[in-house]
Amino acid sequence: MSGEAPLTNDMQASVAAGVAALPERLDASTAARAVRQLAILTTNAEAAESYPGALAAARRAAGAPAVIVAAAPRRTVSTGYSWWSVIAFALGLIAPALVLAGFVSSSGPDPASMALASGVFMAIALGMFVWLEPLRTSSPLYRGGNFAGGLFIFNAVLWALAALVLLGRFDDLVGDPVAVIGLVVQVLASIGCAVLAVFAIRHDRERPRWAGRNAAESSAVRPAARTVASLDSPEVQRLLDEWRLHVWRVSSAAERAALTAAETRAVRLLVQRGSLTVAQADEVGRVPREGVPGD
Repeated sequence: MSGEAPLTNDMQASVAAGVAALPERLDASTAARAVRQLAILTTNAEAAESYPGALAAARRAAGAPAVIVAAAPRRTVSTGYSWWSVIAFALGLIAPALVLAGFVSSSGPDPASMALASGVFMAIALGMFVWLEPLRTSSPLYRGGNFAGGLFIFNAVLWALAALVLLGRFDDLVGDPVAVIGLVVQVLASIGCAVLAVFAIRHDRERPRWAGRNAAESSAVRPAARTVASLDSPEVQRLLDEWRLHVWRVSSAAERAALTAAETRAVRLLVQRGSLTVAQADEVGRVPREGVPGD
């Protein structure tokens, strides 16, 4: 396993995560299987997708009992929550429209006369956004939270635009304390929405997915979990050896180079953490791909 080719940052992170999930002590044959399994799952997306099916077929062929994985608890939201979300979003759009309508059209209401109503709607919408935030990433309305940060930034910019329109007509507001109060509320709501966007983006990065797991599963975690799961019975491993050999044979030269690079990196990390000696690492490199002896 020499001649390490460049690996992407994601691939390197996946290899490191997979190695971290392996047992502390490994013999050469187990390490060879684990390393090659990890390399495939890390560098070959198509093979990684087909691996669960290959593992299930190997277990069935070997007569191994089916492995039932309990579904992770789903954090769902009520229909009422979804409706409140729609209402909050609607208020967030209506609020600046009250001011901007008179600005873009002479037939619209005077922006100054709508300043307080617009500010109140913004404040109510902001309060609802804050109230809804703890469960927002569990709601399908926000697609698992992927666009929430952008949504709140959009609202903050739109609200600030309405406030700027009023500031441009500040002479009309001076004699109207109600309009001034409305302008102040709009400015504070715009700032508050911008602050909320920062927290929303942070929540998105740590989000649970409304469609499944408690936390978003990174690309580095999946290969690690699958590598440990692949340390199965000898007969299952023999069948997986055949699957890994097939993947190797149908891989292109570039794909084989990436596989070899990932294997080299994994073995190096195992040596660094003390799971393998240098002599064992050399032995891993000499294990033929046709199968792992010693079972």
